[in-house]
Amino acid sequence: MKYDAFVSYRHLEKDKFVAKGIHRALETSRIPWKIRKETGKKRINRVFRDQEELPIGSELGSNIELALSESEHLVVICTPQTKESYWVMKEIDTFIAMHGRDNVLAVLADGEPSESFPPQLLVDDEGNPVEPLAADVRGDSKREIQKKIKSESLRLVAAILGCDYDDLKQRHRERIVRRSMAIIAGVAALSIAFAIYNAYNLQRINENYQKMLVKESKVLAEMSIDALETGDRQTAGLLAMEGLPVNGKDRPLVSDCIYALEKATDSYDSGKMITSDKILRHDLLLRDFMINNEGSRLVSYDDDHGVYWWDLTSGKRILKRNPELIEGDRNYVYAVGENDGHMIVVSRKYLAAFDEEGNTVYDVNFGDESADDAYIDGMNKYAVVVRDDTFADGSLEIYDLSDGSIVRKFDRKEGKKFSVDHAHFTSDHSLLLVYQWEYDSEDPTTLNVLNMETGANTEFAVKEESVMDCIFTADNNLAVVSTDNGYELSSGPVRIYVQKFDMNTGKEIFCKELEFNRTYHGNYIFADVTISSRIYERDNRKEKDLVVTANTRLFNLDLDTGETKLTYTASSDIERVTLMDTSDMMLVGTFDGKILDVSSVDGHPTPEISYFTSNEMRDYYIGKGHLVSRDLNTPNLVVMSLLPDPDRVDYGQCEDDVYYMASSPSGRTFLAAVYQGVVDGTWHIHVYDTESGREIDNISYDDISFDHAFYKDEDTIVIFRDGMAIYQYTISTGETEEITFSGDLSWPELVIGEEGRYLLYYDHPDYYVVDLASNSVVYHFVDEGFEHYLYKCALVDEGKRVIGKGNQGELLELKIGNGKWTVLAGDDAIRNVGVSRDGKYVAASCSDGKMRIIDIDKSEAIQKFDYYGSEYSSLVKFSEDGKLLFLQGQDMVFKVYDLENEKFAFISDVQMENISYVDHDAASNTVTISDSNDMYIIDLNDGGFLHYVPTGNIFIPSANEAICSDGADVFKYKVRSVDELVDFFYKQFEGAELTDEQKIRYKIY
Repeated sequence: MKYDAFVSYRHLEKDKFVAKGIHRALETSRIPWKIRKETGKKRINRVFRDQEELPIGSELGSNIELALSESEHLVVICTPQTKESYWVMKEIDTFIAMHGRDNVLAVLADGEPSESFPPQLLVDDEGNPVEPLAADVRGDSKREIQKKIKSESLRLVAAILGCDYDDLKQRHRERIVRRSMAIIAGVAALSIAFAIYNAYNLQRINENYQKMLVKESKVLAEMSIDALETGDRQTAGLLAMEGLPVNGKDRPLVSDCIYALEKATDSYDSGKMITSDKILRHDLLLRDFMINNEGSRLVSYDDDHGVYWWDLTSGKRILKRNPELIEGDRNYVYAVGENDGHMIVVSRKYLAAFDEEGNTVYDVNFGDESADDAYIDGMNKYAVVVRDDTFADGSLEIYDLSDGSIVRKFDRKEGKKFSVDHAHFTSDHSLLLVYQWEYDSEDPTTLNVLNMETGANTEFAVKEESVMDCIFTADNNLAVVSTDNGYELSSGPVRIYVQKFDMNTGKEIFCKELEFNRTYHGNYIFADVTISSRIYERDNRKEKDLVVTANTRLFNLDLDTGETKLTYTASSDIERVTLMDTSDMMLVGTFDGKILDVSSVDGHPTPEISYFTSNEMRDYYIGKGHLVSRDLNTPNLVVMSLLPDPDRVDYGQCEDDVYYMASSPSGRTFLAAVYQGVVDGTWHIHVYDTESGREIDNISYDDISFDHAFYKDEDTIVIFRDGMAIYQYTISTGETEEITFSGDLSWPELVIGEEGRYLLYYDHPDYYVVDLASNSVVYHFVDEGFEHYLYKCALVDEGKRVIGKGNQGELLELKIGNGKWTVLAGDDAIRNVGVSRDGKYVAASCSDGKMRIIDIDKSEAIQKFDYYGSEYSSLVKFSEDGKLLFLQGQDMVFKVYDLENEKFAFISDVQMENISYVDHDAASNTVTISDSNDMYIIDLNDGGFLHYVPTGNIFIPSANEAICSDGADVFKYKVRSVDELVDFFYKQFEGAELTDEQKIRYKIY
């Protein structure tokens, strides 16, 4: 055997401590000469102790199984938690299968034997109870445990050697007395050599194991993002945490999982846009759902007529009522809702209210005169019940949902049936709109306006037999869409009729004929039609819309005349339209899961406002802070919500949208620049204390020509004025100094040199270099021969050299002091350049799709790689140490190129607008980038996104804070640590854990 013993233990602090001590005690034990002579063993051979915890769901690994097979004994470190360890149990079972039970030894490290010993150690092969051979090392302190390990390890040594414990103990004492310094020295040398060899092997095993864990974490992060894209934040967060060293897991910290957990918790959300929130999982496909008036809870029912009651804040199910059989018949559910904190269910046999424990609050039993259909209004005030027309009178009854009392009853017309498929109340609940119809009758279908106060029933004749939808219009009239009864079976386009009635006179105002085509999805034939209306102000006049949707078609009709104002074709069948009250925009939800913000005037969508719910959306509800959707083939409700981050710290609101931001070198203060006006407006510079949020000052200027201000030092802000002039604002005193430099350039170009000390003003042929330390011009060069012209350049070498692109696409260097021009490269058609801080290297983006790194001293390219840059908006920037190159090209993707290793260190998988902020923190090897809309923090150690902060502008590493602006609002977030993210997740999803089914699906064991 290669090993005398294999130490199996759980990777908790006490277990690790004991295992390490036993390991050391066994390998360093010295066997007395007489015992060696009796047993033939000179020493304990190598002892195997795995250094790292294996991930749940993986195999033991060939190295572990090989070590178990080559170990003569198994030493199990036993505590009350040992039995909970999947891997310790698996190692015990594997060893017993290979070698039997007799060579399994126990070390009692904590607790009592009955609660600490694994069950496999307490029985023999026939299942008879036995007492395992155990060393007791329990103690109240590490010092006491170490002392016990020293003495009790002899029990293990005796068992491994196969000798008597008492004899070994006595021989051990005698050996200690006879021990000499020479023997100690020899043994020590041998032990050191062996330890070095063992450590080397264990280090290699650990390195490979760590790489495996990193790969596993990256896979878990990808699964987390995939789950989030379906709207399931809870599962996304749990998967991300499986890849992090949290909740007792010992594994490396991988940036991808931090980023995924941040996304799952919806950290740093301003709460202005609805975002994915949670999934409400049902047992079967859904029929319908209803949200309560506060938007806090929801009631739903499935195809088997099971009813569910949900808390939308936590996503937890409050109550479920299983399908019912009453007198052997299925009790069909027709409508659900919530009133006064009670769940309402209208079924074939009853109307009932239930409390959160499932107790009945009231019950209206319909008896044999069962219901045939029902409707609960959107305010959860009334239930409208249609009685069966075979066993009852087919009347329409309205019930008050607060107590179940009946408030009004309407009789049907002889031979006709009431339908509440498209029922509506007016906003004050004074009128109810339903319709009546009759099979195979020449008598037309009628709209019925029922007066809740007087009981009057006013009828309006519908053109065709089948009512597709009907509404009370925004101008207090009626509109209905109808078609022929056989539309589902006929071929060709479906012809529909839109009628509008004057509700006071009963006269038809107009009848508009429209057409649409059926659509087919698998076994389903869809012919969905909806109608809605609104009145709003646009361009100082009232617009009146009557919007009809028919599968993929949307028709915007004039509410007064029926004239078609817009015809819009969607990407898929339109399921629902939500009309905005104050503008021409409307939310159009389609079967392919998209909800777009579309103009009813020109049909153009707003790109910034769009949502995706699920692949086969059949309906959605939006309002009360939520968007809830259901789809065709999954038993889920997708919930999207407004989720403002509770830890946002507001600084205040500026006069207008923030144009740009900058922070002091330490991050102690920052500025927000605002431009107010259109032409000849005013610039406002707001200065804030980062920690307290206090606005230190708000200074305004009318003569700023450059849209830039920056910190000269911790206490000084430089603001550029018209011409060659600046304002120098001192924070500590609040004073502003006006400085004009000697020079007569009216509209010069401006370049800020390294560390912000030097400025270059130029307007060919004049070049001025200003030293801000002395606030004076230190160099002035006039290119009298008009030799070259620069317009993309950098100022380096303490303002002595200018390097940039010439007007002929060449790469130029200008030494300001002597006016000497040097053409560094002239054949590659330079588009954009970046210069290292020391001025030794240039990164030149060329028109042939290559980036060339040019050594200025040699005037030659030393590296070349693919890069497609833009002439005006590309990012080409060196890190301060010159080892990295930060890039953004025409593909709008951010990349980091490692100049030392000549390869890309990072390539983003997201596109951004023009990146305006790049900050490399060398201490943590992270890069922060921002385009003012999005901020990402990238971990270059493992090449992944670490954090994402929407609307982030600048990052303060010392405080771990992101300063943000959204329109005129200025605020900040503290970027959460891993532990803070975990706490934030459990605040939102208290007690959440992966289900057994999810663990199997995601292969987490």
